[in-house]
Amino acid sequence: MIQPLWRQLRRMVQLPVDFIYPPLCLLCGTYLQAGAVLICGECFRRLPWLEDPDIPSQFLRTPLSKPLHFDRAIALFDYQDSIGTLIHFFKYSGGRALAQPFGEALGEALRDGAYEARAIIPVPLHPGRRRERGYNQSELLARAMAARAGMALWPAALHRVVATPPQARMGRQKRLRNLRGAFVAPDPEALRAGRFVLVDDVLTTGHTLDECARVLLENGAAGVIAATIARVR
Repeated sequence: MIQPLWRQLRRMVQLPVDFIYPPLCLLCGTYLQAGAVLICGECFRRLPWLEDPDIPSQFLRTPLSKPLHFDRAIALFDYQDSIGTLIHFFKYSGGRALAQPFGEALGEALRDGAYEARAIIPVPLHPGRRRERGYNQSELLARAMAARAGMALWPAALHRVVATPPQARMGRQKRLRNLRGAFVAPDPEALRAGRFVLVDDVLTTGHTLDECARVLLENGAAGVIAATIARVR
């Protein structure tokens, strides 16, 4: 599966960007060839692809109690420095052009794995955070993923109603309290008996994805698959 995903990611060098970037690779600092955007071809080849993007939830190492509320996870990469740099740029530096190749690669993994789902749902941002950032990176990923996989996109299936502080450097119990009540499903009837793909940029501790999955299940969903660009071991 790595090779077809690579072919999709190669198209990244042809994507437009939201503003003018210096013509240097984000990862190695070399000048990019004409038409290249953000990263050179050599760095593409060195990205830490997972041999199999499908990860049953029981094999995920997280600080959460088992079982997780999502059945399994799909991830393209191990979280290493190179992927961390790209994801940080994607989220915080306006690098939304990265959503297309990563989202398409995730969509291809979803399609090739013959996963069945009613719709793809992005992890939501609080409206204030979205206004500050200008976009929800998870929704951009989900949009490209849905188009490639031929599935419906439901960007409003979950709402974030509490502007929680960042999860970084919090202990397990504080993380759980931080997220409890942060997400709501405004239309439970639409979720009833359906399986859904829940999309975020990276699976770190799993707290955010697990809380979103819990809300979906408690509002009638039959099952949830988590999908991210990378996972932290």
